Amino acid sequence: MKGIWGRALGLGLLVVFFAACSSGGNGNNNPPPTVYNYYAYVANNASTNVFAFTINTASGALTAIAGSPFAVGTAPYSVAVDPSGKFAYVANLGSGDVSAFTIDASTGVLTAVAGSPFAAGTDPVSVAVDPSGKFAYVSNFGSGDVSAFTINTATGALTAVAGSPFAVVNGLGFEGIAIIRIAQ
Repeated sequence: MKGIWGRALGLGLLVVFFAACSSGGNGNNNPPPTVYNYYAYVANNASTNVFAFTINTASGALTAIAGSPFAVGTAPYSVAVDPSGKFAYVANLGSGDVSAFTIDASTGVLTAVAGSPFAAGTDPVSVAVDPSGKFAYVSNFGSGDVSAFTINTATGALTAVAGSPFAVVNGLGFEGIAIIRIAQ
């Protein structure tokens, strides 16, 4: 595990933002302007928590969110947020699972999803959510495979996909995972 650069840093950082429309229109039947809230979530590998911050968009300064840090499994390694900005997922290297949270769009506060944490493979280090928000994937450093989950879009709960985890030939030691959608 010593060769994992993120382990040496002890931190993983994810920045997300949320759109929250103000109520009422502008009198011209046009939609109201969109107001954005920006949040950063940092997995603290040296502990069992994730720090949450608001981001000042003018200065870039971070301010801790009330209630932060939020408890997760052992040795959290990475954080991912679904495309809707409603759910956050944390790969927990030490406990072999994924913590799932709902995100309060107005405050950035994390609330554990019922049933969380969800079992993954050995030493999960990276989590990614596909662009549709229907699936989450976790790369497992120790077992050299990928855990796949369906996401309950109402609650954020994870359910293992049939056949998961999926073996990867010579996959031992890989760390990251990314999911993209490409138009054909």
